[in-house]
Amino acid sequence: MLTANIPQANLKGHPVTGATSRHPGGISVVDIVSGTLISAPTYPIKLNAVCLNGADYIKPDPSGAFLRLDVKSLLKDESGAFITLYYTGHVET
Repeated sequence: MLTANIPQANLKGHPVTGATSRHPGGISVVDIVSGTLISAPTYPIKLNAVCLNGADYIKPDPSGAFLRLDVKSLLKDESGAFITLYYTGHVET
């Protein structure tokens, strides 16, 4: 698991989509327009990367009690290597 300093991200939201059969509350899309991901000083793998682009697709459960996060982004580290970063989350509303 990567232990990182608090990542910094600049976001741009969009209007919620209309209702779908699986997501009656619609889906929100938030663009990640820039940001950084830097490993904590004590973590054995050093990482200093910038976010080139990405998005978070936020899907409410039909009950409305939870939001499901689905983040996909592309980063570039100091060496020029590209890193794909995907993660999901479950947030209680």
